Amino acid sequence: MVFSKRAQLNLHKLRTSVKPWSHLFLNHMDAWGATLGITLSAALLHDVFTPYSLYLIFAITAGYWLAFAINDYFDAPYDAADPKKAAENFFVQNQISLRTGLIAFFIISIPLGPAFLLRGWRGIIVVAICLFIMWSYSMPPLRFKTRPGIDLIVHIVFVETFPYATMLFMLGVAWTKLDYVILTIAAGASFMAQLEQQIRDAPIDALHEQTFTTQIGAKKAIILLQCGAVFTIVFGFYHLLIGTIPWFVAPLGLFAVPAVLHRFLRRPGDPRPEKLIRLTVLISFAYIAYMFVSTLTAGT
Repeated sequence: MVFSKRAQLNLHKLRTSVKPWSHLFLNHMDAWGATLGITLSAALLHDVFTPYSLYLIFAITAGYWLAFAINDYFDAPYDAADPKKAAENFFVQNQISLRTGLIAFFIISIPLGPAFLLRGWRGIIVVAICLFIMWSYSMPPLRFKTRPGIDLIVHIVFVETFPYATMLFMLGVAWTKLDYVILTIAAGASFMAQLEQQIRDAPIDALHEQTFTTQIGAKKAIILLQCGAVFTIVFGFYHLLIGTIPWFVAPLGLFAVPAVLHRFLRRPGDPRPEKLIRLTVLISFAYIAYMFVSTLTAGT
């Protein structure tokens, strides 16, 4: 990894003020925590509680943590130029060779692989897709995250929708209308999350690379973000009223309301409400975990 002169000026201060190992394992907790909640929801809604389903939930969640770590690795030279992002990136303070990173990747992947490969062709398809996306999204020369339009599509398809779809595909359960509704809402949530993140990072991104937001401009991106929020709210509320979405799922939508409303109330240039978003994820996960444990207890 090659750091700019500006980035190198920040490194000594960061190394004396940051606990790097905690950042490696706890950074993006809201993201991989959401993955855990999504996979638990898939098992809960389809009443699939087996040792394999629990193992699959663990493997998908750990795989997403690994994907976010790979993203941080390739983002390190760019994050180092911004003090706030540098402080959150383990690889800014710990320069690790690609060879070492690959070795660590394969070691971590060993306990995860059987969750997919034991299911034959289904697992092979999922592993192939995951390996391609988790590396091509951040790693040059493809680096999809810097290709306007593709960056948004990849985020929509793979961040919040793919974990749920993977659970259903690997478990071989019959898909219902509710599953398609949930996937649509998840796609909307992924769309909003990516735009919100790109709007936050637009000033730094514009100095190095291109994204969907730097290409169309932050003002237009904000309008799209708000349109996405309106669609997701109306779509979810409609399917709740007609009974597609069970009422016990409704609290998950209510927990997200403050974060969604913030997208309409904050002024252009105001920071993304990181604490509010993390709190929303934690509360949502706690509710899903409660429902999951309650279901397991009721079945014993």
